[in-house]
Amino acid sequence: MVSPKAPGVEVPPNAPGVEVSPKAPGVKVPPKAPGVEVSPKAPGVEVSPKAPGVEVPPNAPGVEVSPKAPGVKVPPKAPGVEVSPKAPGVEVSPKAPGVEVPPNAPGVEVSPKAPGVKVPPKAPGVEVSPKAPGVEVSPKAPGVKVSPNAPGVEVSPKAPGVWCPLMHQV
Repeated sequence: MVSPKAPGVEVPPNAPGVEVSPKAPGVKVPPKAPGVEVSPKAPGVEVSPKAPGVEVPPNAPGVEVSPKAPGVKVPPKAPGVEVSPKAPGVEVSPKAPGVEVPPNAPGVEVSPKAPGVKVPPKAPGVEVSPKAPGVEVSPKAPGVKVSPNAPGVEVSPKAPGVWCPLMHQV
């Protein structure tokens, strides 16, 4: 009988009556081996996030976890993670950097004053001042009063309520 520890002797891990420690140097033990528990943190051990009974944190080094995996919650701020604002159960702040949220998204309220936001004057529940920069209001719009002497306004002599003196003699 030869000792498994003798130099130059190779004993397979599955030899009958032989127990090999998962910690032995140069020994690779599959995570699925019966009666073997391998820590995901062990050096040189790769454990699939899909293995039954294995919990791998999303921030483990070298581990990529899909945001779509069931039961996995990935924060929108995690490095290298892109989470769609439309993903179920995901709430993304409109203020998050690099996130574009349309003003008409359900349950989203966007201030007309937010930088880079263009809100049409006709949007429901939105009141836009005629004096706001970049806003053009038609003089014909209901409820709008335009002074005849406003810059850039031409008033026809035929307009009602306008007095036009005679320019020639009869």
